[in-house]
Amino acid sequence: LENSDGLEADACVSADGDVFLIHETACVKGKVSYTLAEHLDAKSQKQIRGRRLDEMPSYDIQQLKLIDGSPIPTLQDVLQLFKNKPNKVLNIELKGFEVHKIVLKRLKQAFENEIVQPEQIIISSFNHQALVEVKESAPDLKIGMLFIEPDAPAAKLFPWQKESVACYVPITEEALSKGLTQIIKPDFIVIPDVAATDNIFELIQAKQPKAKVVVWTFTELGGFSPDTFNTMLKKHKPYAVIVDAPHTFNVYDLVVIGGGINGCGIARDAARAGKKVLLCDKGDLGSATSANSTKLIHGGLRYLEYYELGLVRKALKEREVLLKMAPHIVKPLRFILPHQQHLRPRWMIRLGLFLYDHLAKISLPKSCQISLQGTEAGNLLKDTYKQAFSYSDCRTNDHRLVISNALDAQQHGAVIQPYAECTEARVKDGVWHVEIKGETVQAKALVNATGPWAQNIVQKAFKGVESRPLKLVKGSHIVVPKMFEHDQAYMFQNDDNRIVFALPYEEDFTLIGTTEEPFTGDLNGLQCSDEAAQYLCDVVNQYFKKQVNPKDIVSFYVGVRPLIDNESDNTSSASRDYELELKDVQEVPLLNIWGGKLTTYRILAQEALEKLGFDLPPEAALPGAKNFSCPAWLPKELAKRYRQTYGALAKRILEDKKSLKDMGVCFGADFYQAELDYLIKHEWVASVDAALWRRTKMGLKLTKSAQEKIEKYIQKRLGK
Repeated sequence: LENSDGLEADACVSADGDVFLIHETACVKGKVSYTLAEHLDAKSQKQIRGRRLDEMPSYDIQQLKLIDGSPIPTLQDVLQLFKNKPNKVLNIELKGFEVHKIVLKRLKQAFENEIVQPEQIIISSFNHQALVEVKESAPDLKIGMLFIEPDAPAAKLFPWQKESVACYVPITEEALSKGLTQIIKPDFIVIPDVAATDNIFELIQAKQPKAKVVVWTFTELGGFSPDTFNTMLKKHKPYAVIVDAPHTFNVYDLVVIGGGINGCGIARDAARAGKKVLLCDKGDLGSATSANSTKLIHGGLRYLEYYELGLVRKALKEREVLLKMAPHIVKPLRFILPHQQHLRPRWMIRLGLFLYDHLAKISLPKSCQISLQGTEAGNLLKDTYKQAFSYSDCRTNDHRLVISNALDAQQHGAVIQPYAECTEARVKDGVWHVEIKGETVQAKALVNATGPWAQNIVQKAFKGVESRPLKLVKGSHIVVPKMFEHDQAYMFQNDDNRIVFALPYEEDFTLIGTTEEPFTGDLNGLQCSDEAAQYLCDVVNQYFKKQVNPKDIVSFYVGVRPLIDNESDNTSSASRDYELELKDVQEVPLLNIWGGKLTTYRILAQEALEKLGFDLPPEAALPGAKNFSCPAWLPKELAKRYRQTYGALAKRILEDKKSLKDMGVCFGADFYQAELDYLIKHEWVASVDAALWRRTKMGLKLTKSAQEKIEKYIQKRLGK
């Protein structure tokens, strides 16, 4: 506060002696209110900077703060606390039912004896019985509620509380739409800064037009930068602002640029390590390389040909970790590799598979040689293929893996900002000043995790920082109607020494990929070329009896992988490993992420934290990993999709739902309004592509007309 030029508070409330230091500075022009809390020792209560508390004239707020385990005050203690004070507001913060019972019994006696006569009482850590006892003791008392739960049965709990002076609520659209504040009829609605959105102000205006809105900056979960704070003040003109947490404007410990799997993984681990983190991406989270992979968590069998034993070992270890961290979206998958002697001799494949089974301790079934004759998987292949090898890896929903990491980062305090492009980053006064969507945030450290854009952003946005070359490789995948009924995948060798996978995909389809083409063009608006589509069809047609052609393609996707440039013309031989480059830019750290693959994102994130000097958090499962059973009224196929897509996060979709009627509008193919609402509210969905082609793959099953309706619904919900 001593350095806060221009900050002029009408009143200041503090929990310790610093209140008097603040009072003597120019920044407080009005009176000082003092909050007496249990952590003040006896000496502090009697004398602060040579002044006795009872000599200070301006105690407008009196607070009794107790938790279970604190000494329970006697009636005399309570009366002494408020003796000879104006008692305009009594603020009681109680935690634990026994504390409520005993303390409120004392207060009841105080009310009845008219010794404590506050005009208003604010009770936090809400307890229904406590409210009832207070109201019975002082029927004319106006009560302000602090932290009312949005789902509280308000009509039953507060039938007598229609005239409350103030309502302190962690306001959400859900709370307002359920009519909580309509029942209470407050004069004031106090909302936290993170809830001070356009939608919230509009809802308050619609439902409580007479209520005065107070914005309270108390949170570390985001708050405002000064620019957005000023924009909010000018646009909505709240009645008052309580600046209760100067740290809202503090410097971030870490800003991560890039919302792909590596960026979200780093943000998650840093947030879980207790760091103040902001992550931004110019588009949707995980909308580029991380959403356009072959959907595999694998060691990389073919990398053994290029002697990448270290990378394969690392990836195999990570495969085991991710199986435990995200069992709902990382699943074991058995692969069939038909043998072609002229491409790779039998001994070479057996040696490679032996290494694959033993480079790391694995839980999946080991590889073996099998006969294709008379088997379901073999009958689909041309008769020339008699023998094959079978081995284990894992498949995943790559985009859900990104979102799960972003959700966990947010749950641990990180600010996640999709559709927020970083246009410039420069060091000034010992910290990074990062321009994001026209606003400036400050950071003690900066991470460039922009994947194929990593080189570009260094050159264009980071002033005076040297870049390094990357080899960009374009990979195309096609989706065709289901080519086989069994639940195994195929790995096909091709004459150009590359391999192509054919994978079971979204129940009714087969995913085929990928190509590898050197890429130098525009990274936006990528398309699968006719040549790439034909190439993939030609490879699988060498093996399957049932032929496929480009006319059968129902969907495609294309991604560009950033590989470390080894100056080789062979894209297949370029390393899939990564390098972390830590630079001191005017003695402030910048960490560039070069390369990387989906499977190793977690260990990459840990190494990134170590390079930045951050502590590593303990391992923990990703959101949704817990066991979850859908209610019996949900159709079996829909329940299966929810479990495979969201895991235990599906509880949020089904919350308060008792039948399909409660799920709202069905847009088709069992895609309900409740699911879409969840995606918009909790997973940053702002377009139909994000909802139907990334967060889910329902775009494969919904009609064009249904998709247009969904787009309109999303834009209406977002107020666009």
